[in-house]
Amino acid sequence: GKAVMGLRVVRLDGRPMTLWTSIVRLVGFSVSMASAGLGFLLTLADNRRQALHDKFAGTCVIYSWDAHADPHLKGLFPRLFHR
Repeated sequence: GKAVMGLRVVRLDGRPMTLWTSIVRLVGFSVSMASAGLGFLLTLADNRRQALHDKFAGTCVIYSWDAHADPHLKGLFPRLFHR
């Protein structure tokens, strides 16, 4: 879903994402959801706009303008990709 929106998850130290980082982020995401979404409210107070799961994993969501939608999605939802 992030590629469709032009977003990408990156590590703060610049290294590539690993399976372990993704797992830590997923567990943190579950904690954010289980706390009635309070983990997501951190984005309002944080300069980097990191949610709780991003802080756990040392990641950040950035805009990636070179992200392209999957051609299969374009066929399924032509109105969304009419640019």
